[in-house]
Amino acid sequence: MKKICGRHGCNELVEYNESRCQLHLHDRRYNDRADKKNRKDKEIQDIYTESRWIKLRDYKRRMNPICEKCTCNVMSDVHHIVPIKSGGAIYDLSNLISLCRKCHNEIHRR
Repeated sequence: MKKICGRHGCNELVEYNESRCQLHLHDRRYNDRADKKNRKDKEIQDIYTESRWIKLRDYKRRMNPICEKCTCNVMSDVHHIVPIKSGGAIYDLSNLISLCRKCHNEIHRR
């Protein structure tokens, strides 16, 4: 009896007592945790195209048109203070900060 390889997106058939096809059996790039992380990252990125997020982001930009970190006159990004991955509230204004591109990049480099 055969089943489909356990690697997300692979349609190769494997023996029922095997978990993956020969291509994915020992390749560390194709482990379940990596697949789950990639799907989660995609879900988080999809939030930024939702109309609810776009409206909230635009509202935050109007409320705080300058960078809240360095107070320069150029604000371009809205940043989640507590990252969504860490359980931060997606649509909560108290979890958002207006930043210029330079400050936003500095935060993400840490």
